Amino acid sequence: MDLFSAELAGPALVGALVVLALVDSTSFGTLLIPVWLLMAPGRVRVGRMLLYLGSIAGFYALVGLAILLGADALGDTLTRLSETRGS
Repeated sequence: MDLFSAELAGPALVGALVVLALVDSTSFGTLLIPVWLLMAPGRVRVGRMLLYLGSIAGFYALVGLAILLGADALGDTLTRLSETRGS
């Protein structure tokens, strides 16, 4: 099973990702914290906002990479297991 194949990049996958992104965007960390940072008294501190957004983006990138690598390893293991049982 190759996770980078064209079979996994259909409209159903895109739709599922859009729905998951919408659900995730309603969480406390992605909705209320940026609003709180923008509404803090005084001028908007761009450095704090960029640090927050960068840390969120980095966290999501690392989690996504871990899930991708884990799913790929699991797929390879399941493929090998099905081949050994089928013989």
